[in-house]
Amino acid sequence: LKLNAVWSEHRKAIVASFPSQKPGELTIRTDPSKATVFMDGKLLATTPFTVGKVRPGDHMLLLKKPGYRDKSVSIVMEDSGEMDLGIQKMEAIVGDARIRVKGGKSKDRIEVEIEEFSEPSTVGGLEIVAGYQYFEGREHLVESLLIGQYTIIVSRNGDVVKREVFVVEEGKTNEVLVRL
Repeated sequence: LKLNAVWSEHRKAIVASFPSQKPGELTIRTDPSKATVFMDGKLLATTPFTVGKVRPGDHMLLLKKPGYRDKSVSIVMEDSGEMDLGIQKMEAIVGDARIRVKGGKSKDRIEVEIEEFSEPSTVGGLEIVAGYQYFEGREHLVESLLIGQYTIIVSRNGDVVKREVFVVEEGKTNEVLVRL
């Protein structure tokens, strides 16, 4: 019984020698917004956000967003600290598209619209609903499109005559041939 009392006092002294570790607060924003954040391999939230109760110590963050390169960020959370990572810039993964419209008459007025399949996000502080580009004519090279799916809408003399889906792949010039 005496040994247990001695051990209990010794244990209390050891515990008291460790500093109390109080969780901190972490703020993360990304450009573009709506990146998924994992901390130490576990899903945390979608940017922008502030989270409390982050335990002190080393942590690894992984930022993920479709069409962008994954980004790893190593942090050290201080005891009872507040950490604002500022705006973490995500690197876009891009490709090009060469659009050609064939058929119809040479005097036809051809209009081409491209719409991106995407979730709304914030880029440079502006809310972007979907990528959209407009061209007149039969041939266009569109550079630096985010990888993913797009809809091409072709009008002839003011009337929509074709609507198709095409995919942009990383580092490639994707050929898009539309036959009227």
